[in-house]
Amino acid sequence: MDFLPLTRADDLGWRALRDEIAPWIGERAVTLFSYAISDEYGSAVTTRYFRDILTAAGDDPDHPQVTETEQLIIDWGRLIVSNPRDIPQAFYARLEGAFTPGRRLALLSFAARVVAINLVNTVGRVPVDA
Repeated sequence: MDFLPLTRADDLGWRALRDEIAPWIGERAVTLFSYAISDEYGSAVTTRYFRDILTAAGDDPDHPQVTETEQLIIDWGRLIVSNPRDIPQAFYARLEGAFTPGRRLALLSFAARVVAINLVNTVGRVPVDA
């Protein structure tokens, strides 16, 4: 994420958390989670960044073929942005069935960094590269 002129992704802990969660959810799932958060947030810079990664890997970002776990984290990423105060208990039950408390916390911490990066890009008016 070298597109952050105002701050570095390392300073926000993004890379460290990515490196922590990728071994157990996979790099693709990390990108899908990041893309869902960025797309829901509406940040053109980060949405494009993660969309380009998915497209380069042969995925269709608009209609990816995903596993049940990938869909769960995509849905959670979108809910974290769109409705953080009212995520349904039934959804939390699905998360609890899929991830240990420590892994849920790591995923949520990672999501917070992605939201922060979106905030920096939006408030900082970072342009989308051509």
